Amino acid sequence: MSSFTSHQRSRARGVPRPLRTRVMRRAHGLCQKNGPECTLTATAVDHIIPVSEGGTDDLSNLEATCAACHAPKTQAEAQRARARFSRRRPPQARPGL
Repeated sequence: MSSFTSHQRSRARGVPRPLRTRVMRRAHGLCQKNGPECTLTATAVDHIIPVSEGGTDDLSNLEATCAACHAPKTQAEAQRARARFSRRRPPQARPGL
């Protein structure tokens, strides 16, 4: 037996297709975020609370969003994840300075 260990995520990315279909039907194809640059036509299904932060694939945690509303939210989530898993440490306090 080999001692290979996979570091890949244990779950596939995104929302399962049956749930995506239900969320899009529930929203009638319209964006539920309605951000400042919203196009009103939903093109993606997004987790309100990301799975990486404890969210689930429950219907109450999913919303239909347009690309203009989805992109900034995804960028903010990625930035929080990078900060959480960063190897950089804050500088040590120097006595006497």
